[in-house]
Amino acid sequence: TMAQRNLLRAVLRPNPFRGSHQRTLRARRFYSENQVGKKRASASEGSLVEGTKTWAQLTPQEKVVESSKDAGSFGIVAAGFALCGYFLYAVVTELMFTDGPEKFYNNSMKRVTEDEEIQLVLGGDIKGIPPVSQGRRLQNWQASVYTVDGTEYTRMKYTIHGERGDGTVYLEMKKPKGGSVACRYMFADVQGMSGVTQRIILEDNRIEDGQPTMAAE
Repeated sequence: TMAQRNLLRAVLRPNPFRGSHQRTLRARRFYSENQVGKKRASASEGSLVEGTKTWAQLTPQEKVVESSKDAGSFGIVAAGFALCGYFLYAVVTELMFTDGPEKFYNNSMKRVTEDEEIQLVLGGDIKGIPPVSQGRRLQNWQASVYTVDGTEYTRMKYTIHGERGDGTVYLEMKKPKGGSVACRYMFADVQGMSGVTQRIILEDNRIEDGQPTMAAE
C-alpha cells in the first residue's frame, strides 16, 4: 500500500545527523586515549616539568654540569661548618686556656668566694657585680695591661656583693717574656653590716720585685 511504501522509504533514507554524531564520538574517544597515553609516557619515562628535565633526559654533558653544581654546594656547606667550628674553638680557647683578664677574673673569683674571712664579713652567695655605664651593664671587671722591661702586667679591679655587704677586689698578674703567669698581689676591701671597711689580703708577692708587701693600691 502507499502507507507501507512511505514507511519503508523513511527507514531506508540516510540520516544526515547520525554520521556527524558518530564522528564526534570517535573524535572524543581519540582525544581521551591520546591524553591517557601522554600521561603514561610522562610517568614512565619522565618529561619536562616547569622547564626542567629529569635525570634520564639529561645529556652526558648536562649530567656532568649538574654533578659539579652539587659538589660545589656541598663544598660551600662544608666550608661554612668548618668556619663556624674554627670560631667556636677560638672563643673557647680564648676564654679557657689563654692567659688574660677573663681567665684572671674567673680564677680570682673562685678564691674570693672560698675565702673564710671574706665570707665572715659579706656572708654567703658572693657574686661579681658588673658596673653600669650609660644605663647598660658592662663586663664584671676593669683591666689595664702594660709592659715593663719585657714583662707584661695586668692590673684588675671588680666589685663583689654578698648577703651582708659589698666589696672591691684588686689584683695584678705578671707574665715575664717566655715565662709563666704569676700573681703579684690580690686583696679585697669589704664592708659588712657594721659599715666598717676591712682590707683582706689574699696574696702579696711584690717583695720579689723589691717593693713593700703592703697592699695599698
